[in-house]
Amino acid sequence: MSRRFVKSFPALSQGFEIATEITVHALGLALRIAEISAPYKQRPEGSVSKLRTIRDGIRIFAVILLLLQAERPFRFFSAISA
Repeated sequence: MSRRFVKSFPALSQGFEIATEITVHALGLALRIAEISAPYKQRPEGSVSKLRTIRDGIRIFAVILLLLQAERPFRFFSAISA
């Protein structure tokens, strides 16, 4: 991440939805986004995933709506009124 990005990023999220905030902020600054592959290994025996599909999906969707309301209020409220 560039210095410009880090200095201007308002980290407001506390959970998994931070990835959504990072992506939206990078798009707002017209920065290049690249996907870097990472090696995945088997989960250790007896460990449990912290990811909750429905709950985390709803939280990410709520962050998207809040960012849309803050950044594009006309589009957000037009969609609600329609």
